[in-house]
Amino acid sequence: MSKPKLVYAVEMLHYLPLFIAHERHLQDKLDIELAAAPHGDKVAIDRLLSNSSEDTSVDFCVCDPMVVSLQEAYSAIGAERPVVIGQLINRVPFWAVNHERKPFHALSGFRGYTQIWAYPSPNTGSVFGRLVYNAVTSPETEISLRDKQIDADLAGCIPNQYSVAIEADMLKIKKFTEATKYNVVYSFPQDSQYNDFCFTALLTRKKVLDDPAGRALALDILRALTEATDLIYTFQDHACIYAARRFALNSPHYNERIVSGALSDLIKDRVFSNTPVVSSLGWNRSAKVRESTTQPPDQFLHPSFRTCVDNSLAGLAYSGYIRKKLPSTSNLLIDLARVRRIAAGVLGTLFTMVLYAWPLALVAPKLKVPSGWLNPWIWFHVILTSVIVVLYFWSEVLTLIRLNPKKVEEWTFPIAIAYAVSEGGIVPELIRFYDRLNP
Repeated sequence: MSKPKLVYAVEMLHYLPLFIAHERHLQDKLDIELAAAPHGDKVAIDRLLSNSSEDTSVDFCVCDPMVVSLQEAYSAIGAERPVVIGQLINRVPFWAVNHERKPFHALSGFRGYTQIWAYPSPNTGSVFGRLVYNAVTSPETEISLRDKQIDADLAGCIPNQYSVAIEADMLKIKKFTEATKYNVVYSFPQDSQYNDFCFTALLTRKKVLDDPAGRALALDILRALTEATDLIYTFQDHACIYAARRFALNSPHYNERIVSGALSDLIKDRVFSNTPVVSSLGWNRSAKVRESTTQPPDQFLHPSFRTCVDNSLAGLAYSGYIRKKLPSTSNLLIDLARVRRIAAGVLGTLFTMVLYAWPLALVAPKLKVPSGWLNPWIWFHVILTSVIVVLYFWSEVLTLIRLNPKKVEEWTFPIAIAYAVSEGGIVPELIRFYDRLNP
């Protein structure tokens, strides 16, 4: 009987946690396989959801989880959705490379170029190529967005200082920049808006999780990934040995010095996720970027965090590893993602109480009749306040009821106007209350 199989999108250094996890803990339980050429996220998830007899053993894949937004991504097996069970990368590992140009730190810096080269659709590189293009294009500019295959050499994409290539392969970047006068001119992971970003994740199918053996294997994979990521950050020299064994010893393209330098750059940019737990903020940021670059936008199927993500195993793997690493404080450690959610809820509740209380507090000491609490303006104000608090502090509710965050953004301004109107309606009522109580 063949072992279960995991298909991963690309053979790049930021997939190192997967390679270390497999070499250290998973070789006897799981086979891993690179997605066939032209490689990429869509090819990987197609293998996961394929109904071909050749892919019956493919129970997991590692790729950009936003491919779950593609309608055809889950149409192969009875419309079964893939499930995201953990993340490997929580920053955007893309860098812009150019010929002898000074680095810049905002997308506006791309305005000096006439050609932007990025991976073809539907790969994530195309999303960020389109993002840059949309940010700098205008009727006055002459700029083109061109496709660059994942395996393509950088030299052919940037023949002069007016061309820039957006690349995810840090090994390729490191080798190319050391051999030429080219530089990394922009780093997505160093831009704060791309820090908490669900970029690369572990996916499976619901049927796999429903099977006890499949669920146990998924937990083993997440535990191994958690330990591998900790090894990379804690013991960089040791991680370099694994990376060199994977990318240098049997490859004519890279040597150990290139691999070590590239890994140092990834660690400096903190691209590896410290926890496999997927945050709703990172998920919705990823979805928002992909939606903003989809043409037309209504073709984007916004993936619900509640529907597409199952953090239960990732939480077990993470908290279990921390407890094992620090046994003396194990009883005090809980999932940090849960702490954030609880803190947001407490702050939201306090914020709600303050907003409710301040207008009523003006008259509450003298308000002797309960009928005042039935005033429609006060209840209109309370309802609007509740809506604002839910939108701001309880964003996961939006995914639970399958609201598109883009639509919520469109509602923000009219809700704010209605809130201001409700304030205007409350003030006269409070004055009248006060006058009636103080004849």
